[in-house]
Amino acid sequence: MRETLVLGRILGPLRWVFSLWLLHLSVALLLRAPTRQLALLGGVEAAAALLFLFRRSRRWGGLLLLLVFSFAAGFHLRAGENAAPLLGYAVVVTALLFAPSGATSEGLRAAISSALPPADQAFLHAFETGAILPADFHHKDHIHAAWATLRSYPVSEALTRFSAGLRRFAAAAGKPGLYHETITWAYLFLIQERLERDGRERTFTEFAARNSDLFTWKPSVLDAYYRAEVLGSDLARRVFILPQTGTPAQAEVPAQAAVAETEATAKAPAAFTESRRVFPEAP
Repeated sequence: MRETLVLGRILGPLRWVFSLWLLHLSVALLLRAPTRQLALLGGVEAAAALLFLFRRSRRWGGLLLLLVFSFAAGFHLRAGENAAPLLGYAVVVTALLFAPSGATSEGLRAAISSALPPADQAFLHAFETGAILPADFHHKDHIHAAWATLRSYPVSEALTRFSAGLRRFAAAAGKPGLYHETITWAYLFLIQERLERDGRERTFTEFAARNSDLFTWKPSVLDAYYRAEVLGSDLARRVFILPQTGTPAQAEVPAQAAVAETEATAKAPAAFTESRRVFPEAP
């Protein structure tokens, strides 16, 4: 998989060089064309070369270049000239057209480097479509869904998708306020870090064996990053709060803000207990 990414990074600049060279030739043909037909062909080729320069439009540009080369080959053959160079251009364009782009996006990078096994794909699909009953979705299943989401999407999209999935579960359980953003995001970031450290190619079983602390609900791995009163605050439920790491003095300011809101609402114990059920303990 990594070889595919390396190949894309090599072929991407080659596509730029080839496109610029074709653009130079087509502009020269456009300026020196003896007939209107050749001038039109040069103009279309120049436009196609420009489209082929950019990743998002390279497919249309490549197809248009192949069409231009076919017309140009016809002109050469009718004139009794050699059309072999045009055939060579067509082969190069075809190779670059279907090669991985050098500007591989984060999402494509994740998909290339860590394609999910079919069983995990089915589980992720069931999670995203709400096919799993909330009563059957325990802490280990939350970790599994988060792991599968991060294996399939970039972090930014995984945050959106996984959070939306948990909100659906909370709504299906009749408790839309159950979703806890700090707990959800913190687990996602921890799983993402472990994936990058240990390798994204491992199976979920291997991941679970190497990261057993993520699967223990009480005590939770988040206890090393957050004070109980911080996670129990309404603020932590609504928005993601950065971990309270470092010395107690360094963590005091954000912790005091969260605790102050908790005391104002007088719901800290119930809120903390209820929100932790977003990752319920497996039976």
